[in-house]
Amino acid sequence: MAKEPVREDAAEHPRRTPGLVGHSAAQSLLLRRVADGRLAHAWIFSGPRGIGKATLAYRFARHLLSRRDSGSEVSLFGEPSTQSLEVPAESSVFRLVAQGAHPDLITVERAYDEKAKRLRGEISVDDVRRLTPFFGTTASGEGWRVAIVDSVDDLNRNAANALLKILEEPPERGVLILIAHTRGAVLPTIRSRCATLTMAPLAASEVAAVLQGHVGDLDPQAMAEVVTLAHGSPGRAIELAQSGGAAVYRDMVGLLGASPKGLDIAAVHELADRASHRGNDEQFRVLSDLLVEWLASMIAAGASGRAFRAIIEGEEGVAEKLWRSRGLAQWLEVWEKVRDRLVQSEALNLDRKQTLIDVFLSLDHVSRA
Repeated sequence: MAKEPVREDAAEHPRRTPGLVGHSAAQSLLLRRVADGRLAHAWIFSGPRGIGKATLAYRFARHLLSRRDSGSEVSLFGEPSTQSLEVPAESSVFRLVAQGAHPDLITVERAYDEKAKRLRGEISVDDVRRLTPFFGTTASGEGWRVAIVDSVDDLNRNAANALLKILEEPPERGVLILIAHTRGAVLPTIRSRCATLTMAPLAASEVAAVLQGHVGDLDPQAMAEVVTLAHGSPGRAIELAQSGGAAVYRDMVGLLGASPKGLDIAAVHELADRASHRGNDEQFRVLSDLLVEWLASMIAAGASGRAFRAIIEGEEGVAEKLWRSRGLAQWLEVWEKVRDRLVQSEALNLDRKQTLIDVFLSLDHVSRA
């Protein structure tokens, strides 16, 4: 089988990550299913983005690929691998998986568009159809064949239907792992044919430990803010730290809490320019996510009467001021429009700077109307 393309922009791609923080119960469950011979042919690993679902998927794939057959297991450096999903980084299985070159593993994910210099917006039906010939051949050494779809959320309608056809005729000694950031986005017909492994966000201390290992020079205040903003997701914490997420969050809240004289247009342009610069997809996504989540938290706090969970000084006052400017129904409508506008801008490759400017101007108008 030809070597799979490995994106060099993803330095910490899960296929190259040896360890996994947390999720011990999930790992134990998978080990038990392999040991007792009741391993489902298809799994959905569901949970929030960035908590380690893909890392666990590759970890589990390496474990399966290290097994010669259903009754025996490769001994790696004398360690009984039946007690752990761990496969040493020095092993040939680990190296082949890391290089995207293992003949018994295939990954379906958004392809990289060389012309646009960015990932495509969705997984196409042709991407999924690669699974049919893959599962149609026998694994080397009478072992397992493993496919990872990362993620189901990215499948377009035709791709999802093609995946369903594969699930209707499960392959012999094949395992299909579907990564789902939003379980509700998975078609019911697909869910019914898969075992589901629900993975929870990590504790703040675990997120901090992972973050420290990747971004050791972050100052304590920014570290605390990033860990809080990550909501239990190490992947998100790393993304926030690397894109200056803490500073983006402060600037965003500052714009939302505009002075009585009005919105600082120069500051809006500066932030929008920074987040929409060509090749800076990560910061645009970070700002979009932070803004949509902040509005959702403001609405939830106002509707329930609970105190807004502030991360920076003065933030609670900004949330209270905005909430009082409109009713619940109006704010829900505003939130939905902001979310859809930002999603469409990224999906359709629209002018991101103008999108951000329009969003902040509309929010300022709504809060003053």
